[in-house]
Amino acid sequence: MFLTKEAIHLLLKVSSYRSEVVKSNLRNAFPSLLPYQVDNLAHKFYAYFSRLLYEIYLMLSGKLEKDNVNSLSRLYNVSDILYFLKKGQSVFLMVPHYGNWELGGWSLALEQPFKVIAVYKPLSNKTFDRKIYDTRARWGTLPVPMESIVKYVIKYRNEPAVFVFIADQNPTHLEACYWTNFMGKPVPVFWGPEKLARKFNIPVFWAHAQPMTDSTQEIFFSPIATNPAQTSEGYITASFMNRLEKLLKSVPPYWLWSHRRWKHSHKFNPEIHKFVIV
Repeated sequence: MFLTKEAIHLLLKVSSYRSEVVKSNLRNAFPSLLPYQVDNLAHKFYAYFSRLLYEIYLMLSGKLEKDNVNSLSRLYNVSDILYFLKKGQSVFLMVPHYGNWELGGWSLALEQPFKVIAVYKPLSNKTFDRKIYDTRARWGTLPVPMESIVKYVIKYRNEPAVFVFIADQNPTHLEACYWTNFMGKPVPVFWGPEKLARKFNIPVFWAHAQPMTDSTQEIFFSPIATNPAQTSEGYITASFMNRLEKLLKSVPPYWLWSHRRWKHSHKFNPEIHKFVIV
C-alpha cells in the first residue's frame, strides 16, 4: 500500500490523534493564546505532522534514494563542526524533536565523511525497533542504545565522530537528571550528554531541522560549548532548552506537540531535584 500525505492528514483528523494532548501542550506553552488561536496553531501542527509522518513512511519503506535525501534536507553553517572533526575530535549534537530529525540524521551522514553515531532509546516493540534501527543505519549512521553510549564515547573520543542526542525527551528517572525552566514550567532534562561532554571535553553543538514551505528543510548548527570542561554545571543542558524555547516562540508548528513534555512538571521538588539555568 502506498500512503499519501493527504491520506495521513485525513487519518489524523478522523482519529483526533492526541488532540487533547496537543492543545494542552499549546496552552501550557502559550497561556495568553485565545481558544481559537490554540485551534489555529494545532491545525498548523497537524498539517506539518502529516508531512513528517509521510516522510518517515518513505524512509521506512525504502522509497527515498540518496538524491532525494540530499534535495530534501540540506546542511547549512556546518563549518564549525567540520573544524573539530578535521582535527580528529568528536563532537556532540543536541537535537530537538523539531522538523524531520530523522531525515536530518540521514543528510548529515551522507553529506560529510565522518562517522555519525545516533543515540536512541530502544522501543518495546522489537520488530518495529529493528526496522527503525535498520532505517537509521541504511547509509552509514551507527545507532547506539542509550545504555551503551559511554562505551562508544570512550572508543571514539580521540577520533572524529558526530554523536547525535535527541535531547528534549522525558527522562525515566527524575532524580538522575537536571531540571530547568521551559516555557514557564520546570521540566526534567537528560544530563547524560552534558556529563559526558564535560568529562571528556567534547565540543557540543545545537542542531535543528527547519522546514521550508516547499517540502524541503535546512539543518542549522551553532555552538553551545566548544570547551565544555570549562563550563559551569548545568550550563549546556539549560542552554539547549533555552534555545528550544526561543525557537518555539519564533516558529512553533514544527515541534512534536503530541509529546507530553510537561507531564512531570508537578513533581518538581527543589529539595530533591537539581535545577539549572543559563
